[in-house]
Amino acid sequence: MSSSNRQAASRNFLELRAPQVRDLAKKTDVALIFVTQTAQAGPHLPVGSRYFIAGEIGRRIVDRLAADGHAAIVGAVLPFGYSVYNACFPGVIQLTPETLAAVVAEVGESLARQGFRKLVILSNAGGNPPAIKLALHRLSAQSHIRAFFLDLQRARLQAMKGLLEGAHPEHDSHAGEWETSCMLAIAPELVDMSRAECWHWDPHDERHRLTLEGLSFHDRQLALGVKDDRGWIGPGGTVGDATKATAKKGHRILDNYASLFAGHIKKWVIESPVDIPREKKTM
Repeated sequence: MSSSNRQAASRNFLELRAPQVRDLAKKTDVALIFVTQTAQAGPHLPVGSRYFIAGEIGRRIVDRLAADGHAAIVGAVLPFGYSVYNACFPGVIQLTPETLAAVVAEVGESLARQGFRKLVILSNAGGNPPAIKLALHRLSAQSHIRAFFLDLQRARLQAMKGLLEGAHPEHDSHAGEWETSCMLAIAPELVDMSRAECWHWDPHDERHRLTLEGLSFHDRQLALGVKDDRGWIGPGGTVGDATKATAKKGHRILDNYASLFAGHIKKWVIESPVDIPREKKTM
């Protein structure tokens, strides 16, 4: 791709020159902020896997919005999150929840000052949401900013539905088939499939069958007072069957993520942002 074509197709704030930032802010007020993690991703994936995946999903979201006539920008992809559960493995660089909340808020405020006042904050790691929600409240308290939160982890089952071949696709999560497939689609040179593992929870383990409904993986750990991932994921850091991963599956999962989130952003961020629910009139 030529330099001029790359600039015309820029989807990322970091690719823009200062005058382009000013011009883009006249066309759109929507910026995406991804909060990811640097942490172990099994013995076969790089510790920055969630960062690479988020960046690619952001690129595809912006492309889909552009195809529908809506401009947006990936304002930031933050490589560090709160990854204390994975700190029992080598490879973690993390921020405290307090620092992470401040960083997310200040990145959002910086973008808003330049005209990107609708901020869509997306998490791609299980430890991040509490800090992100603190940042979201700080941003939302400012009258000129509209902040939205979307969690890639909670949408994972929809994104990979019908695509995985492992024995327990509903539990495939950390460094498993879905994540390995995405990395094979994005950067296969960083993946060592000779070290890919398969590990699943014991279906009879009561820790994963709490009577409390709607708990995510990390919420179940919190409900039981768990401090890290030892015993909750495979010895190598995997949950799922990474041996069945393919780049083809990865592209479809990435496209599904992009479709889900682009559709939400188009409707509820750009076209019909919700203010106050209207009461239905009764006859």
